[in-house]
Amino acid sequence: MTKTKDISQIYKSDRVGLIRSENGNMTATMQRAFNAIILSLQNYCIEQFGDFSTVEGVLGDSVLDVEVDWVDFCKSMGWQSNNRTNAKTVISALKQAQFEWGLKEIDPKRIGFINVLSAANIEDGVLTFQIVPSVRRELLNHRGISAISYDLSLTNLAWTDKYTARIYEECLRVWRDGENRRKYTVNEFREAIDCPYTKEGGKIVWANPVMRDFKRRVLTPSQTNINETDFVDFVINIETVGRPVKFLVLNLKPRPKARRIAGSHSSEALVLNKLSEKGFINAAASYFNKLHSDETYFEQGLDEEEIHYILYVLERYESYEDKINPGGELSYFKTCLKSNVKAFEPIWAKKEQELLLERERIEKQQLLKEQEIREKIKSSMAEVKNKYYSKVADQYLAELPSEERKDLVDSILAKHLKTNPSAGRLLNEAARNAIVRMYLKENKMLNHLINKDELDATLKGVETGIRNTST
Repeated sequence: MTKTKDISQIYKSDRVGLIRSENGNMTATMQRAFNAIILSLQNYCIEQFGDFSTVEGVLGDSVLDVEVDWVDFCKSMGWQSNNRTNAKTVISALKQAQFEWGLKEIDPKRIGFINVLSAANIEDGVLTFQIVPSVRRELLNHRGISAISYDLSLTNLAWTDKYTARIYEECLRVWRDGENRRKYTVNEFREAIDCPYTKEGGKIVWANPVMRDFKRRVLTPSQTNINETDFVDFVINIETVGRPVKFLVLNLKPRPKARRIAGSHSSEALVLNKLSEKGFINAAASYFNKLHSDETYFEQGLDEEEIHYILYVLERYESYEDKINPGGELSYFKTCLKSNVKAFEPIWAKKEQELLLERERIEKQQLLKEQEIREKIKSSMAEVKNKYYSKVADQYLAELPSEERKDLVDSILAKHLKTNPSAGRLLNEAARNAIVRMYLKENKMLNHLINKDELDATLKGVETGIRNTST
């Protein structure tokens, strides 16, 4: 893969997206940790090497050690502070788990099950994990296989189960290919979303083998989750074909524009306008002030239940308005206010539940938005740091006499190739520059040129800029 990654987007080749765990034993939390590993690796490579294509020229067949702030990693997983101890257990499980890339339909040359992480350790608030060259090349899509890209941190935060994210990724591949419908055998679909299985007599026996259970526990909840998530560009319907079911069909269509639901402030404004139009404001104020034994209660603002009660009363009033004797309008409205409290109780119970669900939806969207902003900031900061250290390294080299500069660069490259001879296969200019820059930085030869205040101010500006444009 030769291009740099777009801000906050994580790339997954189809082989990585269709990764299978041995016996389908990857849990939802392991899957989220795996996603966070990909996000951390790709951001780390942008910061250290500038783009993915340079990585191979620098590292060759050497193992890569990645360091990432542990709190940031947990946030990328969608886990809050109270889950960080449990997250350590998940990392340990992920280190032991084995996976196989892709499916036979896409890549018939399977290499068997392998470990994604060769080592992982958490110490002093930093997660360090080790990735062997073959895994690194897969996660960075070195071969340029067809890929999807999306914000992994959003899916990690939005969905807590395993299958919604897997089905979402499958939908993205369908959407990417310009299709809105794709057909699978039931077993193909189970394999694509990494369903658990056992082997009996050499044959695979899937979990939830009865289609009724598979739909109830896997397909229907995943479909609902995707269709109720606003950041997804499409809505889906998973269709079953045959009796007994032999095929599953993914149907996709663009998501309709979100329906705007009025909040309490707009509802209160509507109530006040209606009361004012009909000349009932003083009557409503008198009713609620007396109800609460407070002469200023109404002007301080009503609660949601009271706002919706007035709307209900006005609706009842308007349904009989043409039958009211002239001059009796105010009296009838006062009667409606006093006499509909009991009738409103079941209506409010239903409305209150709707408002609670809407509030939860809005809060979840706010969390997702903040997570998206954080990942954009992290990704942008990685790019800024890479450019800053490149500038400082160029300045350091430019200040050296030409002969001394040539000798230093040659010696750095010679040392690197001595310990990592395979890197020489793709040692282009970008790789050479990255090797020299990293050597100068690691050996503190740039310290006198690094203006920490300037760098911090630049990074703060990046964060402020992203937050300002995201509001």
